Amino acid sequence: MAMNDIYLKASLLLLFLELFHFLRQQKLNDIRTIVFFTMILNTIMICLFSIILTQLLDHQMANCILAKVSYTTIYLTQLLFPYILFCMINLTIRPGFTRLMKICAIPIGFASFVVLINPFSGFISDPQSDGLLHVNNGYPLLIYFIMFCYFFDLFYLISHFKLLKLRQLSALGEVSLFLLIGMFAQNIFHIKLFIGFAATLSVVAIHLTLHNPYAYIDFVTHLFNMDYFSYYIREHFYRRKSISVTVIEFPQLEYIHNTYKLGINSELLNEITSILWNITSEHKIFRLKFNRFALCSSSTKIQDNLCNKLEATFEEAFFISNHKIICPAVIYEIHDIHMLPNIESLLSYIEFLAHKTQDIKHSFCIHDNSTLYEEFQKEQDIEHFLFTAVEKNLFDVWYQPIYSIKDQKFTALEALSRLTHPKYGFISPELFFQLAISNNLIFQIMPLQLHKICKFLKDHSFELDDIENVKINLTPEELIEPGYCEHLIAIIKSYHLPTSKFQFEITETTATKYTQELTKCIKNLQAEGIEICLDDFGSSYANLNTILRLPFSVVKMDRSLLFKICEDPKTSVFYQNMVYTLKNIGYKIVAEGIETEKEALLMKEWGVDMIQGYYYSKPEPYDRLIKILERTEQDHENCHCRR
Repeated sequence: MAMNDIYLKASLLLLFLELFHFLRQQKLNDIRTIVFFTMILNTIMICLFSIILTQLLDHQMANCILAKVSYTTIYLTQLLFPYILFCMINLTIRPGFTRLMKICAIPIGFASFVVLINPFSGFISDPQSDGLLHVNNGYPLLIYFIMFCYFFDLFYLISHFKLLKLRQLSALGEVSLFLLIGMFAQNIFHIKLFIGFAATLSVVAIHLTLHNPYAYIDFVTHLFNMDYFSYYIREHFYRRKSISVTVIEFPQLEYIHNTYKLGINSELLNEITSILWNITSEHKIFRLKFNRFALCSSSTKIQDNLCNKLEATFEEAFFISNHKIICPAVIYEIHDIHMLPNIESLLSYIEFLAHKTQDIKHSFCIHDNSTLYEEFQKEQDIEHFLFTAVEKNLFDVWYQPIYSIKDQKFTALEALSRLTHPKYGFISPELFFQLAISNNLIFQIMPLQLHKICKFLKDHSFELDDIENVKINLTPEELIEPGYCEHLIAIIKSYHLPTSKFQFEITETTATKYTQELTKCIKNLQAEGIEICLDDFGSSYANLNTILRLPFSVVKMDRSLLFKICEDPKTSVFYQNMVYTLKNIGYKIVAEGIETEKEALLMKEWGVDMIQGYYYSKPEPYDRLIKILERTEQDHENCHCRR
């Protein structure tokens, strides 16, 4: 018994340290936390009363009242442990009490009743006249029942493995198996300490793997993080509990972070955190992203005054280390999360609102807005439709001809994707490409489109005899994806078309993000006969040196550079000098967005190679494009097709 006592005392000490650590850390007020706390207390009771009973048995005092209380408590806590573990498994799968948890409580309750009356019935065990404890027929039945419960826990866990992360599955599986073995050993060898020691190790294992509060804390601000926000909101969705969410976005925070030193950034975050703590003491505060915070409350009355208070507070400048820092906040509130179907929709809605307000330069508050929500719902519908569009190849290809000044005719086309929704009609390419990228559908769209483009070129080779190349828009992610460009080239060759018939376009904004990766890709494509065109040049005022390091062949001047080009001499000189510089470097120049005769004449005067815009033609489906291309050279010069 002495050795038993040592292991039990060590287990008890470890459990009290665990309890102390649990009580002093920031509370996670959810059902799973309550269950875990119950597990700690239950295991303490197992070990504590095992120690007491061991001491009493050593002194042959099994017949005293304390001994009866001790072995009754041990049986009861051992019986409750598999049910507590089952609740932990269930809450890890679904964040809320389920009907099955209530049903399973019935046999546990009945067995608990049998245990509680054991001091009077002696069904499980009873003290003998010699002062020792004698186990009766009910003891193995109790052990077998507990073992069955652990078997059930393990079976339930395995049957729902698809709903769990690998870390969760392995941790809960190992704990269930370990406790099952512990009960088996206790039944065979009657080792009183083993199940207490096993339960202690299980508590520690669950704490380290599943219920470590530090995993839910942002280490910079010491606020709750995104992981806990997701679980917390998911629980409220599951339990249908009302809760309001206020999101605070700091659009300029990343710019400030890149501008100032690390110490100043840390002080700024600490100041923001302190303000949130002081203003919102009745809220749970989360840091969702680098520049995004969330406040949750079950009281809508508190939230009504909160938004305006936050707006006024963050409108004021911060003074940190003799620096005046303007860090405006965009605040948007959601009075009831249940207007959305699930946590995923809520997170998407937050991203939608953030995207809408990313360019705001002053503090601004968005209250619940039905128009915005309708717009979000529309975007969600379109996002779902995208999957159908990819599956059924519902994308169309329209073409905008590009006029060659030297040849005085159309010599190139730009292929443009178009998508029509059965309810909303025409969908802007900017929107559905943004959604396609976020849903990783972008890699499936272009191969579908390329097949249509190749077929069009093949079927209308006579009408397209003057067309030297077709320009196709690609994202840098597509270009640098291993094997993707090779797949596109294989499609082209399958139609027996020369690769020189195609040019890939990427935008200036995105090209600067992948300079090194793109350089190799572009050279490989050029070796295959495919030229790369830089689109929207001048739209983002990117570093010219960065752009020049990429081996482009063609540069397309962005429409934004044409603003007041015919009225403002400075704009005119800037555009002209930019054309002159790029041509001297060796680029072919395409002027985008030409809509008037005056703009077209200036492009010819300044030496632009090609002109693209509504002055000559807007994007058209292939049948209307063929009719345009069949016009005479004089028709091209006089075409004034506008929006």
